[in-house]
Amino acid sequence: MTEAVATDVPPAPLRFAALLVADLHLTPADAPGLARLTEFLRLAPAHAPELWILGDLFDLWLTGDERALPAFAPLLAAFRAAAASGLVIRFLPGNRDFNFTRADGAAVGITVSEQEEVDATLGGTPTRLLHGDQLLTGDHGYQALKRVVRSGPARWLARHLPAALPLAIGRRIRRYSDRVVPRKEAGRLRIVAAEVERRLAAGARRVVCGHVHRLERWSLPAGELLVLPPFCDRGEFVAVAGLEPAAALCALPPLWLGTVGGALVPLPTATAPRGAGD
Repeated sequence: MTEAVATDVPPAPLRFAALLVADLHLTPADAPGLARLTEFLRLAPAHAPELWILGDLFDLWLTGDERALPAFAPLLAAFRAAAASGLVIRFLPGNRDFNFTRADGAAVGITVSEQEEVDATLGGTPTRLLHGDQLLTGDHGYQALKRVVRSGPARWLARHLPAALPLAIGRRIRRYSDRVVPRKEAGRLRIVAAEVERRLAAGARRVVCGHVHRLERWSLPAGELLVLPPFCDRGEFVAVAGLEPAAALCALPPLWLGTVGGALVPLPTATAPRGAGD
């Protein structure tokens, strides 16, 4: 994210209502990814009052001991600095970092939701925010495993066993996932339109998620679904236009696609749902 913008982007100093990211999948070995997010956090406070991270900030977070890893120190310092500058950073759990607790977040300036899904009004639009795995209800095996792994006793146990043991279990689950997911039928990895429509029927006009690692925008009778691009690929994020100044925003699209170090461009308009997921 820079001050450079595409030709049809509103001129500075327009601030957006919120910035949205998902699927960062950071590891101690991912130096480019850690540097990219650190730079994003340095620039973000000048562009929006709040940042929403919709899960999988870390590729694996189980015990809380991850906070002491030296490789994460500059990034966690960047979170603290961004929060100190006034940026409100909100985090919803993903399937990789569901055990990132409120205490973990409070230590670095991140507000962690205790719920998997949150309703908020972003840029004047009632919005349901979630990681996205909740919408893949056709993957029955994953949903069953999720209920076990993310149960209260399992989460407590992960944080109270010797650190090496839950980390080894977590790596084993991750290797299993990497091996099994490519073999699954496309239908089991599909966002189920009925699940999106159910959330729209509850009052949201836009559902925003990540998880499936592709940028997509669906048009549905009651509203729309926005699937965020994976930040881990190219540092992409979505910016939600605000309501002020009204004169500058009246003719502008409400959603913008940005890249760390690149320009902001209008997000493609919503289309009919795709037939299959990735």
